[in-house]
Amino acid sequence: MVIDRLSGVTANFGFSGDSVLNSAADIGWMSFGFWLALRLPAKLTVALALLGEIVAGYVVSDNLTLNIIMLLFPIGVIAEWQAAGVVA
Repeated sequence: MVIDRLSGVTANFGFSGDSVLNSAADIGWMSFGFWLALRLPAKLTVALALLGEIVAGYVVSDNLTLNIIMLLFPIGVIAEWQAAGVVA
């Protein structure tokens, strides 16, 4: 259900799911992030998370925040902005 919604209203038009390798890499990086967050001060952890969101939003017009917004309340302006940055 979520994948269908992602492919319909976010920058991930036509998304049908990740490969096993991509999913395994996602799990590995997520685990590393949790490990790192346990060792860094909370303010630095939050700052790095915000920086990651800003950089991803700027570089590829896509990030977790935009995906959540588009899943819950699709906004045409955001969809158009994301589509304009997608190179086919």
